[in-house]
Amino acid sequence: MNGSASEFTPSKGLASSALEAALRETETTITVNWSGGGQIKPDGEDWTLESLIRAASGFPARVAACPQRTWAVLTPYTQNQSFVKWAAESKVCVPTFSHIKQYTHNLVDSYMLYKGHLALLQAALGIPLGFRESQCDNHISLDVHSLVKARKAIKCEMAKIVGIIDSL
Repeated sequence: MNGSASEFTPSKGLASSALEAALRETETTITVNWSGGGQIKPDGEDWTLESLIRAASGFPARVAACPQRTWAVLTPYTQNQSFVKWAAESKVCVPTFSHIKQYTHNLVDSYMLYKGHLALLQAALGIPLGFRESQCDNHISLDVHSLVKARKAIKCEMAKIVGIIDSL
């Protein structure tokens, strides 16, 4: 990788071609969200792996330029003394989100497990002779119909998790 923290460009050597080769053999989903303004890539540029890496690599320099904004977002309300004082004086009831933290962690863990299972199903569909049926009670048969049905069920569960996260 070349460049400073604010001007990142992926290296054009062996690592870049190895990454490109590895990505050809994988399924990748890239989701980008940002808020608070700022320009993290040119408007006319599509999101690519390179532009995502460039934006992510520039993030620490942007935070360092204005750390109080990040502090305000990452600090719990109860740790911000001026806010606590203002809320008490203004009789503002601040919701507690600590119980949601574990819930969202569990959702992300489940999503990643589903994603791993989905990769195994894709591999079994691609190279069925490379797998053998499990002996456990709830195994998935290796015929195409069963694998496709299981893949569909997993994608449905992953979509449910995304819906729950979006509603939070």
